[in-house]
Amino acid sequence: MRRLLLTFSLLVVVGCGRGEPAATSTSEATVEMSIEFDGVRDDRSFDVQTESGATVFTAMQIARDRELMTFETDDSSGMPFVTAIDGVKGEGAADGARNWQYWVNGDYATQGVGQATLEDGDRVQWKYKNFDGGFADDES
Repeated sequence: MRRLLLTFSLLVVVGCGRGEPAATSTSEATVEMSIEFDGVRDDRSFDVQTESGATVFTAMQIARDRELMTFETDDSSGMPFVTAIDGVKGEGAADGARNWQYWVNGDYATQGVGQATLEDGDRVQWKYKNFDGGFADDES
């Protein structure tokens, strides 16, 4: 009986830790997203409504759901890596190959799209470019 009571008590305590997370106050964020196709297609930009603290990837998913963009990712590393936007695919690792890179508020991204978070008024720029090591300061 004692063992049954102890087991029941543990289940109650463990079960309490699995409830709904406490409600947190979130604020809405408007993020501008632009896509530069390096002459392959016309460049464009649009606004995405999300929550402050959302990731770039979440904003992209919202944009896709609103039919503002399409994209493909490679998730083999456990994190999404953008390989194509609106049907324009990256060219791989060859010299001079163009691939998708992004900037947030003019700064070259140093985190993956699933890690970089956004706040109201942020600007995400996707650029289809070759990486020559000089894009960290590129704000155009």
